[in-house]
Amino acid sequence: MGSELRRVGELIHDHRKRARYTLHQLSALSGIPKGTISKIERGETKHPELGTVLALSSPLSISYEDVVNHYVVMEKRKNILHHMLLEAVRVSDMNIIAKVADRFLECDGVDSYDLVEELYNITGSVTDEMIKLGLFEIIAKYAREHGIQPFVAKALFQKYLIERNDFSKLDLTFQAGTYLLLYVNFLSEEEKVLLHFKLGFNAYALQLYEKCIHLCTYIIKGNDGDRLTKARALLLICNSYYYLGDYFLAEQYLYECKKYPFAEIQENVKLTGACILGRKGNSEQAILQLKICLDQSSPNTAIHVVNELLELYLQNKDTEVIEHLIGDETRILNAHYYTPFKKSELALYFKLKAGYFILIKQYEDAIDCYMLSALHYVDVDARIRANDCFNLIVFILPIWARQQVVRHPFRGRAVIFDYCHFLFCSLI
Repeated sequence: MGSELRRVGELIHDHRKRARYTLHQLSALSGIPKGTISKIERGETKHPELGTVLALSSPLSISYEDVVNHYVVMEKRKNILHHMLLEAVRVSDMNIIAKVADRFLECDGVDSYDLVEELYNITGSVTDEMIKLGLFEIIAKYAREHGIQPFVAKALFQKYLIERNDFSKLDLTFQAGTYLLLYVNFLSEEEKVLLHFKLGFNAYALQLYEKCIHLCTYIIKGNDGDRLTKARALLLICNSYYYLGDYFLAEQYLYECKKYPFAEIQENVKLTGACILGRKGNSEQAILQLKICLDQSSPNTAIHVVNELLELYLQNKDTEVIEHLIGDETRILNAHYYTPFKKSELALYFKLKAGYFILIKQYEDAIDCYMLSALHYVDVDARIRANDCFNLIVFILPIWARQQVVRHPFRGRAVIFDYCHFLFCSLI
């Protein structure tokens, strides 16, 4: 143990000699008594206080990481390591944080469960999402190795909530969340409901509608809990059946949704009801109701209404009405899309808009819209739908090419080459 205690002292001594400071000079610069410095350098002070070591490290230009690397080797006092961890979080160096956190979990005289619980609570107060993610990974690993299953579940749950915000990795985070269901019995009832809802929405965004229904059914079976969450789960089930083409069950769940007085639910009930009418062949009535929905829609739902109208208008090849609808797209393009579902709706809007341009034989504009659609789909990890857009570009490219060569024989070939090159790079 003595050789370990010498490490901090040796660090101070080596840097003091390198800076050519006497003990008296370092004392004056740091405010630490000369005798205290001498004892630390000789290893006579068994547990030099972290504040003392940091005070000495400042005039000697010793980095906080170097202090931690030396200090953490000998420290096993929980209160000191707690302070070191908070300081490491403030510095925002994950390497240092990991070292201190690992050491914190080895504190003397404290039960492992209590240590994990305290580290979990500390992590909950951290604001930096990447640091929280790293700490939850450390907690999950330690808890798994020591058989502390409740904190395996809690840490993985918090990790999933952070990672699911990266929409470009929706599929991977959904798999991680599904794995977490193995530990679901170690979560509180509130956490269970939240996990099932988040996973259900995750599945819905990935168009895994059967899985969405299964996950959300857990929520609606419970008698207690947040009524708004239950209403949202019912709506997800309703919409999942709608996209699966089971309009009978969609209408059954839509009827249940009507019982909840929340504004967002009632707005979606009207919209979904109109959409079902359209899918069942009642186009005129559906369009009439969708127009009412569009007039009353919030910025959050407007794009979905527009997309449903576009699909019906495209079926009827009503280009004049479509031109009027997309001519006022500022409301659509200026809205903020925070969820993967809304981002997918934006991608669908550009895809439908491309269909309109094909109807009026403006193939270059169609290609541009398909490219925008594909890029938005990639942004939410919907690569199959993105590939559909690329395939449509490949299909209409020869038609557009012939049009360009006829209109502009020389410029047309150059433009075609540029588009092909861009398309090739995008596919790579």
